[in-house]
Formats: sequence, structure tokens, C-alpha cells
Amino acid sequence: MRSHARPQHRTTAHTTLIVLGFDDQQKPRGARFVDGKPDLVTKAADLMGFKVYEASPPDVAEAAKKLPLGRLYANGRGFVPNTVRTEVSRGAPRRPG
Repeated sequence: MRSHARPQHRTTAHTTLIVLGFDDQQKPRGARFVDGKPDLVTKAADLMGFKVYEASPPDVAEAAKKLPLGRLYANGRGFVPNTVRTEVSRGAPRRPG
């Protein structure tokens, strides 16, 4: 008998991602995502033209806590709230691979 179960995808539940960018009016936006779905966060950020970074070094993870939580919607879009320009200008050291 064959099993029809779908294979489980590995996700790191505790990976914090930082999404940073500028909207159409050049207002800075930034958020942190801790929901364990890095592929969906990256896809939504790409649709908005934003950059995605991992908050893996301790100093970056601490700075990420200052950003508001972002949200992902069922339609694949994401919400990244307005933020202070200095938060966005700093950036983060590396993009998830």
C-alpha cells in the first residue's frame, strides 16, 4: 500500500528575518518576521521590492527586536510597516541563502 502523505518541508521555527526597504513614496519600511516561513517572507519581500536579511548574529538579533512584527497574508502579500529611516539605512549583514 502506498502512502499519499506529503513530504514535510524543513523550516527553522526560530529564524528571525528582517525585511527592509522603501515604498513607492520613498518612505522607509521595516519589520521582523519570526513565523518560521522564510520562503514566504522572501517571496512577499521580493514582490514589494524589499530586501530580506537573517538576524543571526546576536547584535543584529537584538537590533531586530526594535522593529515591529510584520505580517503575511493568505494571498502571498506581506505587510511591512513604516519605520524610522535610520533603522532601514543600517541594513543587516547577510541575506538568507
